[in-house]
Amino acid sequence: MDRASSGIPLPHGPSAPRSPVLARPVVVCHHQGTMDTDDLKLALERQRGENKELVEALLQLEADYAQLEQERAEVQEEVGRLRRVTVAAEETDGAWEELDATRSSLLYVQQELKLLKRQQESLEEEKQEMRDTIQELTTENLTLTKGNFRGHQQLLEVQQAVKQLKADLQRVKEERDAQGKELAKEKLHSSELTETIREQREIQEVLQSKINQLKEELEDSEQQNALQKLEQGEDLSGSLLCEIVEAKLETRLVAKRRGITYWLWTLASLYIWLQLLAGSLVATAVLYTYFFDGEFIYRTLPLVLSEHSYDQLASGLGGHLTLHSQGLLPF
Repeated sequence: MDRASSGIPLPHGPSAPRSPVLARPVVVCHHQGTMDTDDLKLALERQRGENKELVEALLQLEADYAQLEQERAEVQEEVGRLRRVTVAAEETDGAWEELDATRSSLLYVQQELKLLKRQQESLEEEKQEMRDTIQELTTENLTLTKGNFRGHQQLLEVQQAVKQLKADLQRVKEERDAQGKELAKEKLHSSELTETIREQREIQEVLQSKINQLKEELEDSEQQNALQKLEQGEDLSGSLLCEIVEAKLETRLVAKRRGITYWLWTLASLYIWLQLLAGSLVATAVLYTYFFDGEFIYRTLPLVLSEHSYDQLASGLGGHLTLHSQGLLPF
């Protein structure tokens, strides 16, 4: 198999140039009590320049390390592809030549992978050596500044800068903790709002069942009252019985109409209150979504609506409402 056509990046190899590593500078400190201030300033500036060069070299090593990591990932991906090709070739008749070429490529890639690992280990050692060198130079720099520099103004400025950096770091940590607490509160509020919506739905179902039960009890009560009144009027005779029965039936009809009107009014009022409650909950959810959590409605609707209702709502509003998500959707 041709290595250029397979898309495998060519490794650096043993002869590839490696990142330059600056030699550890040697700071010569003449512990003389009569050293001039200008010489100390020049030594301090030279020390800072060497520290800057070491930092740049360390950044270059980190960039080379990242490039090696990328090449290693590409090589591992190619190894996986070659293994899949090997398995497919074993199941196919007449593919032995391609299988041999694939195995050769696999061995070559494995050798390159080992070479990349060795280069990676070498870069890690160089990075560690650079860190140790910078640490030692920093220690020597502080020792030189504290021991020989007669003017303490720069030392005080450095100490103040360190204190300011520590204060800024503490402030950033506190802000991060506060943001984490605020996020936790928002998640708790979201879960509470979802639970409230679910409880309101359960209350609505209980009220509906109670209304149906009251309707049935009302019908049974009216029928029992009519039978009792008829049984009490059996002792009367003739036209008087007929008049009493007609009067009672008329009274019962008026009461029934009045009762139906009352219950219709009650049901209408209850329905209006339920609609107002549902509208308030929807408005609260919309406001919470707008000000706090932009994806609250998208997470809550699959829990509240049935699949059919959600599909109808999605097909109706899908062309008007869009959601830009950076990750996987919750449904």
